[in-house]
Amino acid sequence: MSQHIGIKIIDQKNQIINEYDLNLSKLVHVFKQVDNGNYPLVYSIDEYDNTWFNRSQCEIAIKELEEMVNNEKFIDVKNDIINLSKILSSIERYNYVLFIGD
Repeated sequence: MSQHIGIKIIDQKNQIINEYDLNLSKLVHVFKQVDNGNYPLVYSIDEYDNTWFNRSQCEIAIKELEEMVNNEKFIDVKNDIINLSKILSSIERYNYVLFIGD
């Protein structure tokens, strides 16, 4: 399991708009252990490299997270799912989410 997966919101000029103190390492680790292919976008978050989502991808990921939040397989990371969904919901046009894997 990676040590840290951070999140930054980046604008189209590559300027940091916001940086969140939310470590998604446990969420991604649990997710990769139990997913059966139902959540392809969230599954694409790389533990060891950077992953970028645009606004359209965030909207798809939010739908995946909404399904995950009620799945008992993810009960241990429910708060992380909720927090990530809130972050992705805040993305405005021409901004990106950068997941920074260790």
